[in-house]
Amino acid sequence: MDWNTLTLYTVAAGLSACLCGVMLVFAHFQAGTHAIRTWAIGILVLSAGFFVSGIGPALPRWMTVIGTNLALIAGIVILNAGVSAYCSQREGITAWWGWAVLSAAAPAFWYWGIVEPNGHYRSVVFSLAVAAVCIPSTVLLVRAARLRMGGKPTWGMALLFGTVTLWMLGRATLLLVAPNPQPPDLRGANPTTWVTVFWYIVLMSLTVIGMMWMEANRIRMRQLEHTRPVFGFVEYFRKKLLLLWGAVSVLVLGVFGEMGIAYPAFYQMERARLVSAAEHENDSFVEYTLRLVSQVDTILLAVRGFHGQTHSLQDTQTFVQSLSFDKVIDSIDLVDAAGRIILSGGSAAVGEWVDDHDAFRFHRSTPGDPLFISPVDQGRISGGPQVRFSRRLTHADGAFNGLVWATIATGAFARNYQTLGVETGKFAALLSTQDRKPRVLVPEPSADPWQVPLESPLWQALGQAASGIYEHLSPFDHISRIFVYRKVGDLPLVMVTGFTVDEVTEVVHARMRWLAGTALAILVFTLGLAFLFTLEARRRNDQDRFMSMLSHELRTPLSLIRMSLGIARMPAAIKIQVERAVGDMNAIIERCLLSDRLLHQRVILALATCQIEEILNEARSASVAPERLRMRMKSLPPCLTDVQLLRVILANLIDNAFKYGAPEGEVDLRASVVPWKRRPGIGIEVINPPGPFGMPDPRRVFEKYYRGPGSHGKTGSGLGLHIAAGLAKKLHGRLSYRPTTEEVRFELWIPL
Repeated sequence: MDWNTLTLYTVAAGLSACLCGVMLVFAHFQAGTHAIRTWAIGILVLSAGFFVSGIGPALPRWMTVIGTNLALIAGIVILNAGVSAYCSQREGITAWWGWAVLSAAAPAFWYWGIVEPNGHYRSVVFSLAVAAVCIPSTVLLVRAARLRMGGKPTWGMALLFGTVTLWMLGRATLLLVAPNPQPPDLRGANPTTWVTVFWYIVLMSLTVIGMMWMEANRIRMRQLEHTRPVFGFVEYFRKKLLLLWGAVSVLVLGVFGEMGIAYPAFYQMERARLVSAAEHENDSFVEYTLRLVSQVDTILLAVRGFHGQTHSLQDTQTFVQSLSFDKVIDSIDLVDAAGRIILSGGSAAVGEWVDDHDAFRFHRSTPGDPLFISPVDQGRISGGPQVRFSRRLTHADGAFNGLVWATIATGAFARNYQTLGVETGKFAALLSTQDRKPRVLVPEPSADPWQVPLESPLWQALGQAASGIYEHLSPFDHISRIFVYRKVGDLPLVMVTGFTVDEVTEVVHARMRWLAGTALAILVFTLGLAFLFTLEARRRNDQDRFMSMLSHELRTPLSLIRMSLGIARMPAAIKIQVERAVGDMNAIIERCLLSDRLLHQRVILALATCQIEEILNEARSASVAPERLRMRMKSLPPCLTDVQLLRVILANLIDNAFKYGAPEGEVDLRASVVPWKRRPGIGIEVINPPGPFGMPDPRRVFEKYYRGPGSHGKTGSGLGLHIAAGLAKKLHGRLSYRPTTEEVRFELWIPL
């Protein structure tokens, strides 16, 4: 399984699934959308197609080459059905053209996937099918934009779909004009590149934002048909906070998606860079090896020729000493036909028997004049690892007459490799293709690996090509490495250079840290900006609601006061109405001030021990209809709380019950000892039958400025329950709304 391909497809699948979730949340909270849910389904199908594409090699071939391609095209067909639903303003649109294109493409995928596997032609069919599916959507979006449906976002979506169409057509054309057939091992798979996934993430993120923007814009344009347009960024997004945070969510997901493909992209680039460096290093090693072997062989031929002409060991010794050869050569030796050294650069070796040496046995049994490069052995004089290059000595009648060899210390060989300007400089090996044993290792090994044949994928790769790349666990240091190999000319040698996988990941991690820091800074800035815009939009919304409430609720009292000013002698009944109007105005102002104090944490507790019965009796006496308030209390212990704040909570609850409950209905006030979360406390219930305005919305009952449908005929600020809930929390208690089918019930709990 190609883990790089799996990573890319998994990132694409994960991003698509997350975008699907964002769109479903948007559709849930944004009423009146026609295309969002359809798009969410299409993106989910794309997610499944991408994931199956990633694990394709582990699945049956038909599922990879047929199922995944059809799933991806089906996802795009569903997306185009969403575009049709948006343009026609109807849900449940079926994109018949897209499904027809999918049906036409299925036989081609079957033929070039099963009968005659060819991923190149499958890519052409896929590109043409996607382009054919996207063309109608592009036309529909252009028409919708001309009709000013959705505003500028519609033009943007038309541009995106047109871009995808041209991209797919261009891709298909390039594949047809300049075919590049895939290797046999990829014909049954769906490989991809980070560039393709990168642009998929960009285009999909933009189209999701565009679709949400179009739907929000269309709904907003309907709402503004009879109102004056507003200007400014904050004003524009005041009514589109859901769109704003949807776009921010898509941006965050897009950044994480791009981060996900950045790792394999950086890995590929860094691996390619190190492979290129290793190839240059390998080339320089091969050239040096060829040059050195040529030098050594020239010296061997010269010494053999001189000895063959003079037949004098003394003259040959003088001749050898007169030669200027590379410092890596330790000595030049002559071995007679019996296997005894008769001439040596080091006099201590003369007389030594080497008839058991590989070079001696090779030349004695092999006719002709091949250059033999012996396996590494320990020098009998120096004690260090050595490799010998040898030529055969032959009588005039062709019989074996000994050999001449040059001894080279592997350490000197390795040091010369290290001086060639190695970039990676981590590993190099000169191996024999005959016995598969190493001749030179860089760095020099601490153990003795010279006599063990190397088990490696190298030999299979070498049988297919004279140079190449493979990845394997190094048998010398047991570290996972990426190797570059090249055969050394016509010699039975192969040069291998490599670098560890950790070298790649270290550089990738360093780049990812820099990229992650930059992405994090962008995300923090974007989220901070969106948060500030949200706060400002909510502040302006609260300000608008406050002014609307104030102008509405004060209009009637002020009108009454204004009319009373024109009466010379104010009747008692009118005076009472004026006093009540002034009281209503004062109550609204007091509640606004208390709400502001709660908002800015300026409410200070003044705890004191009190009797709850006394406070409840006071609240009953202060209510507008004490005769309709029934109290049920059991024996209550003293309570440590803020008496004034508790009075405000009870007054608001009782006032709310009388104002919005049944006109002549009774209100029940109950109190008892009730534990909550294992803490002792007092529970107070205010219960009333619902009035003509119905039951309040449980989701909004404690919302600031909220008033139930139809209740605007009553004087009120929409702050009473909001303040009561805030003060209950300030007292370390809680206020909850638990209605039944026949009762409006508020439950207050405060600790003892």
